[in-house]
Amino acid sequence: MDNKLGSGIFTNENALEVNSYLIGKRTFLEQNTFKIVEKLKELTEFEFLVIIEKYYEYLMLFIDLTQWLSQNVKKYNGEDVHISIIGAFHV
Repeated sequence: MDNKLGSGIFTNENALEVNSYLIGKRTFLEQNTFKIVEKLKELTEFEFLVIIEKYYEYLMLFIDLTQWLSQNVKKYNGEDVHISIIGAFHV
């Protein structure tokens, strides 16, 4: 699932790409957290709370998607799904 590309399918041949992409999402999340804290200096308390609430909604959506994928990856990709793909969603 990607904001720009939408949802997609992956195969065992995509294991390395899927893992690197998921690791990149974590880095992106960390960078966004620091950017939001920096914005606190420029915004009113209300504006900041609105941004935090929206960001939390998006974060929870991606957590839910990741949990769903973690639980259902074998269902939709078969029992022979590459172990690194399963591991990536668990991380």
